[in-house]
Amino acid sequence: MTRKKSLDLALYCYSLFATRYSVECSFIRDKRSPWLAAHRPVHSFSMTAMEDPVAKLGLPSPLILGSGSFTRKLILKEMGIDFQVIKRPIDEKSLGDRTSSPEDLVLTLAKAKMDHLVNEIVAGRCDDELPKRNGTDSVSEWIVLTGDQVVVCDGSILEKPESVQEAKDFVGHYALMPPSTVGSCVIKHIPSGIQVEGVDTATIYFKQTLNGDELVDRLLAKDAPILDCAGGLMVEHPSVREYLDKIDGTEDSVLGLSKRLVLKLLDELSAKLRS
Repeated sequence: MTRKKSLDLALYCYSLFATRYSVECSFIRDKRSPWLAAHRPVHSFSMTAMEDPVAKLGLPSPLILGSGSFTRKLILKEMGIDFQVIKRPIDEKSLGDRTSSPEDLVLTLAKAKMDHLVNEIVAGRCDDELPKRNGTDSVSEWIVLTGDQVVVCDGSILEKPESVQEAKDFVGHYALMPPSTVGSCVIKHIPSGIQVEGVDTATIYFKQTLNGDELVDRLLAKDAPILDCAGGLMVEHPSVREYLDKIDGTEDSVLGLSKRLVLKLLDELSAKLRS
């Protein structure tokens, strides 16, 4: 990814965050750098006061999130979960069977991410990134979360579009054939090795007025990172929301991490650790 593309994606993600929390953004181009952005919040925002579900269950906190996904981080923040991001990428294209069920695929990928990250943590190669607890760097006990998501339309698994035309082809089908998101979540306890996992799905119904070519052009004109999204699907973008009819499922599931599934798995993990 080029530096320009990375910065454009960062600016888009911040604008999404600001929109979600009613914070006004004023992006400007600085003379020293054409891609340096500044923002001016016009009102402060605060998360709803709540107890961290992880700590409430007596599980080690903060949780380790093995993902750099902006929306997954945002969802965990909304849940009141304290977390630290540690990313160890894997070659996803070389793993999984794209002809198998999407549920099997996303679980395979999330578990592969988990195995790789846990191996790195246990081997001591993440010590500098692990959060401190009570002034120490103890790595004796952690909770790690990984996930994956694909979009399915008309029986086909759609990954990130490789071109603008492919994105238009994807989006153009959505008015006639509602796409579904299939997302996995895997949570593991270190050092016991106890692991829980699950899958959540949601289906998005678009209005018949949706025109794939026009919508993708509008998104690109607004620097939306549509080529970085599975299936070119960006239901969180205002231009896309105009064409939404309904969602069968939850929006957080569509965005990449089901809150309901996370809470269910945390409960399961806590019960297994107590047994």
